[in-house]
Amino acid sequence: MAKKSKAKDAIRVIIVFLLLGVCAFSGWKVYEGWSEYRRGDKEKDRLEQYEPETKPNDDDAENKSVAELIARYPDVVGWLKLEDSVISYPFVQTANNDDYLHRTLEGEKLSAGTLFLDYRSNADFSDFNSVIYGHLMQNGSMFGTLKEFANQKAFWDSHKRGWIYLPSRTLELEFFAIITVYESDRVIYGVSYPDKTSKENFLAHVKQTANRWRDIGVSAGDSFVCLSTCTSATSSYRYVLVGKIN
Repeated sequence: MAKKSKAKDAIRVIIVFLLLGVCAFSGWKVYEGWSEYRRGDKEKDRLEQYEPETKPNDDDAENKSVAELIARYPDVVGWLKLEDSVISYPFVQTANNDDYLHRTLEGEKLSAGTLFLDYRSNADFSDFNSVIYGHLMQNGSMFGTLKEFANQKAFWDSHKRGWIYLPSRTLELEFFAIITVYESDRVIYGVSYPDKTSKENFLAHVKQTANRWRDIGVSAGDSFVCLSTCTSATSSYRYVLVGKIN
């Protein structure tokens, strides 16, 4: 009986240590996540001095703060800002789509990374469709609020515009669709649209896959910007907010 009692006590001790280990690991992961979000907030605060003012009726105005940011960080292309939203960040472009996936403008590691323009897109947004990528952060930072466009009608109804600030001009975006597509969707992420048919196919695909659609009158003669983020950390599907460049 004494041996059985000692064995049970040993098992209880092992279980207690295992539970303590699980609790310690869980606590560390929570702290690690909080720390990353805090670092992301500090990075956003640090760059806030370069945030341009909204000038929807002055498309040709220079954005001196963006020019200053580019002078300091040459990979920066411009600044993206959405109406009444926490989405207000600079975005970069390099020779690939990996450099800033988990890196700040200073080159420091950060899970939130930096917004980036697809390496195949023209930096002046002269393409038919340009794609900007960002992470879906659970605290709502970066592109974390794109899911609200799909899941909350009131949010969709009240957030219709955005701006891309380039050094010498400002582009106004009018959002007309939020869609959910697979990560390798060739129509959305193909970038190349050589003829009118391919452009019309793009618009038809957007409407067909739309979670929400707003009829603003779009055509193959327009130019568009897609803001892309994952639907979850482990999903192969993407939320894409589609805007027309006015």
